[in-house]
Amino acid sequence: MKKLLTNLNLSKINFKFKIKHLFIVLILVICFFNLRAFFKPGIFRGHDLENHLARIANYYLSIKDSHIPPRWAKNLNHKFGYPVFNYLYPLPNILAYPLIVVGFGVENSLKIIIFSSYLFSGLFFYLWLKRHFSSLAAFLGSIFYLSAPYQFLDIYVRGIVGENLTFALFPGVLYFLDLLFEKKSRLRFLGLVVVTALFSLSHNIMVMLFTPLIFLYYFYVYKKEGQKEKLKFVNLGLIGLILGFLLTSFFWIPAYFEQNSIKLEAFDQQSFFPDHFVYLKQLIYSKWQYGFSVLGDGDTMSFQIGPVHLVIFLLALLILIKWGLSRFFGKKKKDKKLNLAFLLGGLAVFLSGVFLMLPFSLFIWRLIPLLGYLQFPWRFLGVVMLGVAVLAVVVSEKYKGIGIILAFVSLVYCQPFTKPFLWEKKQDMYYYDFLFTTSTQHEHTPRWFSEHNISEFKSRLTSDSGLVVFKELLWKTNSHIYEVDVPKATNIWEHTAYFPGWQVFIDGKRAEIKYDRPDNQGLIGVRVPAGKHKIVVKFTERTPARIIGNLITVMSLVLVLGIIKLFSKIPVKGWSISRKKK
Repeated sequence: MKKLLTNLNLSKINFKFKIKHLFIVLILVICFFNLRAFFKPGIFRGHDLENHLARIANYYLSIKDSHIPPRWAKNLNHKFGYPVFNYLYPLPNILAYPLIVVGFGVENSLKIIIFSSYLFSGLFFYLWLKRHFSSLAAFLGSIFYLSAPYQFLDIYVRGIVGENLTFALFPGVLYFLDLLFEKKSRLRFLGLVVVTALFSLSHNIMVMLFTPLIFLYYFYVYKKEGQKEKLKFVNLGLIGLILGFLLTSFFWIPAYFEQNSIKLEAFDQQSFFPDHFVYLKQLIYSKWQYGFSVLGDGDTMSFQIGPVHLVIFLLALLILIKWGLSRFFGKKKKDKKLNLAFLLGGLAVFLSGVFLMLPFSLFIWRLIPLLGYLQFPWRFLGVVMLGVAVLAVVVSEKYKGIGIILAFVSLVYCQPFTKPFLWEKKQDMYYYDFLFTTSTQHEHTPRWFSEHNISEFKSRLTSDSGLVVFKELLWKTNSHIYEVDVPKATNIWEHTAYFPGWQVFIDGKRAEIKYDRPDNQGLIGVRVPAGKHKIVVKFTERTPARIIGNLITVMSLVLVLGIIKLFSKIPVKGWSISRKKK
């Protein structure tokens, strides 16, 4: 009898194990089906997709030229160079580099990244909420996360891969935070640090939007688990999050403190966003199109939340009302199937996201100037998408049948959104030699550079007296070497846009750069004495912001490795480095 019971228990465990893996397989199937267009040769056309492809190609060239971390794209801006990597999220470029190295090419590399980000958004969402709800409810919630119209707007219309990565990595951070709360482990701590760092590099604007939610979730888990275990407030969870963000200082500190070196005023955030509020009717339903966001309600792209997703919101609202009435009438029996914290959190995220997309929230945007950096208020659709998916888990946990039906309807409803508008295929060289800036308003152009420089073709080097007799010895992203022969002292101009970090050496001695001449505005210029000389032009990390940012990154890496090393030497239970003495 005892043996039979043991076998039955093992069978139950094995069945649950198979069910959990079945849901992961189903998420894979859904992702492959929704992105089935990705298996065609070439790539679809999206608003920012060509710019992403050109950045990926130039990032690859930068690393190939040993320019690490990449900040300068040598072929952009008509080969005058462009510091786009110093300011725009680098994660898509970082992930594409090994893919290009092994031979996937530029277009296929980007397709792999977009597909993987979509897949991991579903997997991480499922794994995260499976820790708080049943596997079925978490799976149904992941379907709503994957079938949200905004997912496909980002993929097939906007072509904004950075946001796709944010949607994947955000639930990943919460998942690893939960794991670390459950049990102290080197691997779990390292996982939290790495995923947080990747999240931090995914998309400048969306990171700003989602980071507060990460720390709010940390405070929730700490309040729930930390007090129970009597953990100190500063523990490995918080340390892991902070170190994850600090690891990306090499990017964020220069990106912020070197903004005065570019023409950022070309993109005036405070006057831009008021034109892109949406109307409530557009959130309820707007026709699926492949156009753009414009002033008023004449947009030719859809901002719908999704009708099935709105039904989920209404059901969640009814659940809350029912709970409130039961409390009001004195029924204090706890509903084991209701996770009130996630219900309230999901509703708060949903409602705040909707409110901040509507015109009557303008006073909040004026009150908090930082919001202007979001550019488009409808970017809060990403937050709304998250809130609805969490609510879907809550609803599905309480009403499984309704959850299954609505998830299926949502999958069917999203199918028209899974079709690209146009398809094209270009050779990699097109992206390697891409001449434009890849920025909407060319806002990352060095502020000293004048566009009249690109109006006519010129030799790599010129002088005040015209052409220069020179021999080009090396021309890489971060190093240009020439031999010149000038009959008399003259100013020589290299046709590279000046940007802080460029340095010039004549015969091994550093020379002063001239970059403000009206006739060669913003180019790298230097005074060269008569005779034969070797000129070396180098792009360096020698600016205060880059030195400090790189130093913080290195120090953070040392701390991460040190903490991992200490794991084997700290004789404590749980996951906090230190605990209060009893």
